[in-house]
Amino acid sequence: MQHRGFQCPVVFGISDNGLCISLRGHGWLESFVKQRLGMPVFRADGNNLASVFSASQGAIEHARRRGAPAAVLFGGLSRRFGHAATDRQEAYLSSAEIQEAESRCALAEELGRAVEQGVVSYAELAARFDELAAMIEEAFDAASLEPKVASKHACGTFNSQPLVPKEEAVAARARRQQLPAAGGGAGPGTVMRRSMTRVLDELLAERPQLVYLGEDVQWQITEATTA
Repeated sequence: MQHRGFQCPVVFGISDNGLCISLRGHGWLESFVKQRLGMPVFRADGNNLASVFSASQGAIEHARRRGAPAAVLFGGLSRRFGHAATDRQEAYLSSAEIQEAESRCALAEELGRAVEQGVVSYAELAARFDELAAMIEEAFDAASLEPKVASKHACGTFNSQPLVPKEEAVAARARRQQLPAAGGGAGPGTVMRRSMTRVLDELLAERPQLVYLGEDVQWQITEATTA
């Protein structure tokens, strides 16, 4: 949009914790910001609210004044838990790194700074935390009393817009149900991702010229052996 002259006063926020989902970042973000982002970048210490406010204000003023995008890079952040429940941090972080990240809390540091500067007292913070805890418990109790979803159909109706069946999809499903499982197939109860991973492993082992690129894929270089 900027290249074609459209007004695009958008501010993008980028959080940098040194990790790329379930891999180490290896400084990729810094290189990307310098070489390819294509817009002004305002930097902030993600652990300091004053720094965050100042950088954000600068980016917002630039976007409004120029009618063009800008970015705020929140650096120095610590990810205190895994990317998702299935994320195995020990596969790419050491135990010491995981413990160090868990011990850091930007919120606690900022609250301590606010108390030191006389903005708020620990008693006021404790009262506010108790108030928030009560709100959360009340919301949880209300949610727990909602009727349970008892069927797959009810779950689909509750969580998504009703699906409109298509004739070809219905026919394809009927054909699949009539065909026997192929030899060595997944079979009942097998998680699809395991079957997909097995196929990829087989292909990569059989064909050394193949390269697998994608999200959460660790790049690994191995020495080629000669007969």
